[in-house]
Amino acid sequence: MSFYDGIKELSSYIRKSQEPTFGEFTMVHSANIAKWSIGFCSFEPNQLYSIWYQRFGSHIKENNKVFAKAKYDDDTWKAISQMSVSLHKAKLESQVQQAKNLRTNTAILMNNSRHDVTMNLSMYWIGKYRESPIDRQIYIQMITLCPSILEPMNPTGAIDFIQSQNGSHAKTEKMSCKGSSPSTLTRRHT
Repeated sequence: MSFYDGIKELSSYIRKSQEPTFGEFTMVHSANIAKWSIGFCSFEPNQLYSIWYQRFGSHIKENNKVFAKAKYDDDTWKAISQMSVSLHKAKLESQVQQAKNLRTNTAILMNNSRHDVTMNLSMYWIGKYRESPIDRQIYIQMITLCPSILEPMNPTGAIDFIQSQNGSHAKTEKMSCKGSSPSTLTRRHT
């Protein structure tokens, strides 16, 4: 016996029914048949009918029931086929949207990771070198030459913090670094 979507419902219907008919099963489970047939959405309605008719017949024989022949109802199977195609398209659109969401979330996560690394590096420099005026100046020069290393956080605040530890007065200037956009930095006025 093969396994496929809808096998439990088909078996249950045949076991519980005194005289199971394919037409009745189709009417009761038409929406489910469309869902179970998503893998066959490229099939013609009559091909879809044949697949389910054969499945129904094999379960009838397994349960020793009488198999009554059924007529093909074109309208019913066209509707089931169209529902199956619509469900398949919705599934694909959902997968595309999930992929887009994953891409967006990954980009946000990567951006936040870069921010955390930059913030940690900056706080390391601020904490480690706030005692030495020479090292503070090196740090300020490093930020002045390439402000993009502090773009995720507030570079002005970081430099103000360093300068407040040194007791210096600051002046605000527009500066740019190769490969980064111009940003306002507070630099120690010498």
